[in-house]
Amino acid sequence: MIVAFVGLCLLVAGALIVWLVIVAGEQRKPGWKPPAVKKGRKLDPQLQRRLELLAGSKKTARRLVIATARSNPKRSTRWCQEKTIADLERDRRV
Repeated sequence: MIVAFVGLCLLVAGALIVWLVIVAGEQRKPGWKPPAVKKGRKLDPQLQRRLELLAGSKKTARRLVIATARSNPKRSTRWCQEKTIADLERDRRV
């Protein structure tokens, strides 16, 4: 009885490890971009300037929009920009 339970636990743990390796490998593929950015949609220039001012640099602003797009893959690029701006403004309020 105990041997069967331990065997089952090892089998489940092994399956979990395999699944984690597969999922981690998919996210680390070179050139992977979230769907909202990958489709070639342009960033709104006015929102991008506002983001750059809030974030401090173009690179940081782009990284934040990409992170938002990864968390919300079905949303538009404009929505991701607006959400990033709202998050930055919310976080600045002390």
